[in-house]
Amino acid sequence: MEKRTRFTERFIIGLVGAPFGLEGFVKVKPFSGETGHFSRLEKVTLRQNGKEEIRDVVYDNIQLPAVFMAYRGPEMGTKEYYIIDLLTSILSGGKSARFKTNLDDKGITVQAVAVNMEFEDPGPLFIIAIANAGKTAEEVENAINIEIDRLRNELVSEDEFQMVKAAKEYEVASSRTSLFTIAEEFANGYTYFKDANRINKQLENYSSITREDLKNAAVKYFDKNSRVVLHYALKTQQNQ
Repeated sequence: MEKRTRFTERFIIGLVGAPFGLEGFVKVKPFSGETGHFSRLEKVTLRQNGKEEIRDVVYDNIQLPAVFMAYRGPEMGTKEYYIIDLLTSILSGGKSARFKTNLDDKGITVQAVAVNMEFEDPGPLFIIAIANAGKTAEEVENAINIEIDRLRNELVSEDEFQMVKAAKEYEVASSRTSLFTIAEEFANGYTYFKDANRINKQLENYSSITREDLKNAAVKYFDKNSRVVLHYALKTQQNQ
């Protein structure tokens, strides 16, 4: 059997609370050695060229149709990542979000969500929607497209803009109510950005965003000619 070695560049130890006074402490310790049958993990960067929509339909034994959309999203830590984070909150971040009021509450969908995936490299930006009884995947997609077009073509109102920013600031602040989450943020900041102090700059990432930033990012990332659309349909509709 081939003998393999796994190499770990470093690990992060985050210590918070007494006697550290909540400032936090990050330590980098080099490590190498045999830890089992693993090989070194090489970073692979994937890039998709071209600008065209990819569509498909999957038929299955389900009760309600669904729509899955995938767009290219920005890499985490960039300004555009935080802009997209606000855009997904506008779409599905609460009871007054657009998907909730214009899709769920109007009986078009059972639930529709927009998800900004957090990856080191540019990753996927998902929209997932489950159709309500009697509604088709096509109707759901049309309703989603209307909301996407609004973001691309219109400035978010000042009231909605301030509301979503306030909600995001509250979310950031409330996420730090435990020593574990604080230690994790210290460690993530150093692991990915070599900057443990990013925890103290998190709110600035959202406060600096403008309504124009939201519109420009929507045009760039919610591009219909550069997305994947999957309809999850009832098997009984396959031959219709």
